[in-house]
Amino acid sequence: MLPGFMILEPRAQKLMDDEWRNGSYAEYARFPLENLFPLSEKILLEKMSYSVYELNFMTTLIVPFGGLTDIDVKPGETVIVAPATGLFGGSAVPMALAMGARVIAAGRNKERLESMKNNFGTAYGDRLDIVTLVGDVAKDAEALRKATPDGQGADAYVDFSPPAAAGSTHIKSCIMVLKNGGRATFMGGIHGDVSIPYFLVMAKSIRIHGKLMYDRATVVRLIGMAEAGLLKLGKEGGLKVAGSYGLDEIETALEVAAKYPEFGRAVFLAPWTDLLCNL
Repeated sequence: MLPGFMILEPRAQKLMDDEWRNGSYAEYARFPLENLFPLSEKILLEKMSYSVYELNFMTTLIVPFGGLTDIDVKPGETVIVAPATGLFGGSAVPMALAMGARVIAAGRNKERLESMKNNFGTAYGDRLDIVTLVGDVAKDAEALRKATPDGQGADAYVDFSPPAAAGSTHIKSCIMVLKNGGRATFMGGIHGDVSIPYFLVMAKSIRIHGKLMYDRATVVRLIGMAEAGLLKLGKEGGLKVAGSYGLDEIETALEVAAKYPEFGRAVFLAPWTDLLCNL
């Protein structure tokens, strides 16, 4: 729950003011029972040797998983993720790979895209391609199409555009590359209007969804994928813990976290010093 964004009624505001006023920045935190999910320590901690910190990557991966399941992404399909260099767009890449899809990660930052391919590409059977966007609708659409198998187009498109991308051309380019019956899900934060190729959407029977976060059933599915080894949470999956800090070091933790805006590196706060990890 995010104050100012997801509080929609007085009852929720009361929860944020009272029980949840410190969020998880505390030694002891209270959570609604319906928001808690059991994890198998035997499988995840003992058999797979994940750390408690590595398990926390699931809290980010679950967001794009909500959109990917909403448009019913299947193994073997081709999914465009754009922009793919931010936190949630970046997390959509390994999540779609874990679901068995081919993925085309697109964005303007070539360096981050190449780093993403190095981190996630080999972890999931080399099913990841990258496309550097130039801001030209036709050129970007052509580059994206060439990246699809045999140039036949993509099955699905996941969008995580930030508010600043309201005037970006990439949404139109990505939709233009979808096959007949293609699906798109909008999960970003653009507040204004965007350009949609209306006639093409109609002619190709393209479905465009909006999706906010995820539901309980999706969380259960994600945990199952992790426990089955389909979703890789540690270094094997290209995910690394950049540091862990006590609550008295929160300012340092935030400074370090600011160096890693993309998905794949994370900084954590530990409620007790005996949980701090040595990296």
